[in-house]
Parts: sequence; structure tokens; C-alpha cells
Amino acid sequence: MFPPKSRLDRWGRPVALEEAAMDVITIGIIAFFLAFLAYDTLRPARHYPRSRGWVLRGIASFVLYTGVSTGLPFLWDAWLGAHRLIDATSLGTYGGAAVGLLSVNVFMYAWHRALHRSDFLWRWLHQMHHSAERIDVAGAFYFSPLDMVGWTALGSLSLVWAVGLTPEAAVLANIAATFMAVFTHANIRTPRWLGYFIARPEMHAVHHQRSVHSGNYCDLPFIDMIFGTYRNPATFEGEGGFYDGASLRIKDMLLGRDVSIPPALVLVSGKRSEDGEGDDQQAEDPDHPGEPSEGLGLHFLPASPAAQLARQHPGGGG
Repeated sequence: MFPPKSRLDRWGRPVALEEAAMDVITIGIIAFFLAFLAYDTLRPARHYPRSRGWVLRGIASFVLYTGVSTGLPFLWDAWLGAHRLIDATSLGTYGGAAVGLLSVNVFMYAWHRALHRSDFLWRWLHQMHHSAERIDVAGAFYFSPLDMVGWTALGSLSLVWAVGLTPEAAVLANIAATFMAVFTHANIRTPRWLGYFIARPEMHAVHHQRSVHSGNYCDLPFIDMIFGTYRNPATFEGEGGFYDGASLRIKDMLLGRDVSIPPALVLVSGKRSEDGEGDDQQAEDPDHPGEPSEGLGLHFLPASPAAQLARQHPGGGG
């Protein structure tokens, strides 16, 4: 989520930020994304299957998301600012940024979990992001257009409507959230202790793990801890996405078709499972293969018929 070029003061009036300063911030974010992308390419910590045009698709998604997240807030920020719930401008730049980041993560957790639990939201918005066979920076902004709109709206709701911030505080909170979006997708190794303070790439990899796709819904771990969806493995060596080739089914995903299982499997099976079971199947504990994760609420989501069938055949080819 990129900082829009204007925010609102405590009375809901537009506050202009210097264009030069905002350009520097935008350029910095782009440089940060490209630097991590280059590092992922040259020094990957984990090796994933190749996917045709993956880096180009990732860059194109990044460019599109930049346009969406900088342009759309102009349509609604003035109205949201005039109807804000809490005026937090008195907290200043750094205090406001901290409160803003907390607000972003509370909204993020609720919205992100809804994206996984609602079959409609999953198919039409979020499944494209999880279709990626590779868990790296190129996929950080690999969203469907509707998903981009949703995340952009979340930024405005959390930083303009819920807690009205000074322009500088809102910019800092946005920068921190954007940094985390890139960092958690980076194909690097990090120490486990870091996961008690902020989300690690290994933690978000579990969220994208094949046949799992749940847990670790935000960037502040204590929120996931509260709701029992926190996972912090020492390492991650699993697979990502639905199956090899799923991320290329762009047309199907844009039309809201569930692509969570390979087309060949759909044709062969014709039904979701042989015994009708699977609704309560839990994700394996990455640290103890074959054992379900305990007390963490990590169920296979979403519960669409196609996704339920995919539970019975994890890792199928496509």
C-alpha cells in the first residue's frame, strides 16, 4: 500500500504534501522492491519450480498496484476523513505512525481472514495471490485487480477513517506496511526469535504453503497469537501455491473460477472426495510431518467444493 499524495487534517480538509518529498518516498519504495527482487533472484534461500514469465508478472503487478493504491484514495479519503472515528493527530508523527500501524494490522487480520473464509471473496479476489508456485518478492503484489482495490480501501479505512493521523504519520505507517509486504515474501532465511516481534518470511511461507493457505494473517504476531492462528517454524522447506501451473490460469481467476485443483483432477474425479470427508482436516505441522498442528485453527481454506477436493490430493500436477 503506497502513500497517497495527500491526506486530511483533523477537520477533514485536504492537506497537500510536497510533491518532491512524495516522489522521493515512492522512488525509495520502488528501489527497495527491486533490490529485494534482485537478491531473491541471485541468492534464493529456497528453490521453487520455475513459472513462465513469473518475474515479469510480478513487476507488472507491482506497477499496477502502485497506480491503484496511489490513485483510488483520492476518491474517498476526503469523505472518510470527515467521518473519522478517532482523531489521533495529537499523537504527532511517530506516535501516530505506531498507532496507525496497529490499526492497519487489526484491519488486515479481519479482512485477510475474511478473504480466506468466504468462498466468494477467495475466488473473485484472493486466490490469485495464493496460486503462485513461488514464495518470493515477485509475488508480493501478485493480486487480482479486485484484491488490489480491497487492500487499498483497507489502508484508507485504517489510517483515515478509524484513526485520523497527520500526513507524516500516515506516510510512515504506509511505508512500514509496504516494507512488511515485501519483507514477508522475501526468499531469505531469518532467525526464529524475530517472529515473536514481526512476521518473518518463513511464517508467511506457511501461510502460502501448498494444501494449507491459512494462519499468520497479519504482520504483528501478537494478533495472530490472540486468535490462535500464529505459526513460527524454525525453517520452511515446503511447496507453495496450489500446483505447478496454477498461477498461469489468470483468465479463470479473473472470472471467479476456483483454480485450487488441477483441471485433470477435476475431470478424473467428478466429485470432491471418495468418502465425503475432509471438512475438518487440519494442516500438517511443518516441524513434525504427518502430525496436525494443535490449537492454532489452521484449517484448509477456503471450503469450496474444489478446495475440499484438493485437500484429498495435495500437490497434484497440472
